[in-house]
This record gives sequence, structure tokens and C-alpha cells, in this order.
Amino acid sequence: MNSEQKISDRVLKVKNYIEERKDWQLQDLQNFYNNASNDKKITEYEKEILTELCEKIITERFPKKNSRKMLNNKSSDAKILLEEVYSDLIKNFDLSKNKVKNGVKPGGYMIGGQMYVDWYISYKNEEKFNTGFCYLQKSEETEPYIEVNFRKVGTDLDEKKDFPIPLKDEALLLFKNHLSKIIVK
Repeated sequence: MNSEQKISDRVLKVKNYIEERKDWQLQDLQNFYNNASNDKKITEYEKEILTELCEKIITERFPKKNSRKMLNNKSSDAKILLEEVYSDLIKNFDLSKNKVKNGVKPGGYMIGGQMYVDWYISYKNEEKFNTGFCYLQKSEETEPYIEVNFRKVGTDLDEKKDFPIPLKDEALLLFKNHLSKIIVK
């Protein structure tokens, strides 16, 4: 991610409001998270700033509620698998020009309560091509799976392919293929 990226006045005001407010309810923070994730008027960088702030406050202010479970315990398998994938990627790809934050990140569907588990790795280039490797689980009762996606932001290009966890290597091969197409050499 580029460190010289700017934050708009609008996003800065929202960020300050989130930081300064003391009477948060968990649902309010989830709503802020969802709104930031879906806002088409702010950059990916600004979305990450706001969503990471919401995640931090959820973890700090709701330690005895399901916030820890929402972000951590139920996600240990996902995080382990994705950390292994990410370690492999950084050995084989130059991710320095990524327009979104590098690393393993919690997904908006989990924070917003629409998915039981949602963690991912993504890469987006200057031309707004984006690919992701996602570990998803719809509910506690369903099996987790991997989704590999490839899209161009602002267009109809939006491809997704799901893989059962035992086919992780096949999913990773597809993700690497997508990365090879969009990473500027």
C-alpha cells in the first residue's frame, strides 16, 4: 500500500467521530463498518482506515461480548491457512505496488454479521484490477470454503470460483495466475 495516499476531509471527520464517541453499541460499529466497506465515494485506502478502526474498537470495547469470537477464536483455522498462503506469496510476488493493505484481513461480511467466518488476502493494481483469496464460512453449521475472485472495480468483470478446503492448492494456483496477470513488473 502506498504510504503517501491522502485521506479526504469527509473521511477524516468520520474517523475522528468514531474515535471520539464513547457510547458505542456493537450494532452501531457493525453498521459503520458495513457503510464504510460499501461506500463508493471513498478510496480503498480510506475504506481500510475506517474498517480497521471499527475492528479495533469492537475488540477493545466489547471484550466479553462476541467481538473476540467475531474476530478471532472462530477464525483461527482461516488465519493459519491464509498466513501460510501469504508467506508463500511474498516469496514469489512483489506486492509493493498493492493499492490495498497487504496481509491477512478480516472481511466485511463477518464484521457485519452476514458470514460466520470471512478472512482474505487481496491485491489491487493501478488499473483497478483486483483479485482475492478468501476463507469463508456461512454459518457455524456449514463447511468452510475458499473463494478466489477476480474483478475490475467499476465494471461488470466479477469472476468468483469456490473450492473446498482440501483443494486449497488448486485455489492458490488460480489466485497466483490472477496475480501474475495484474502485478506490474
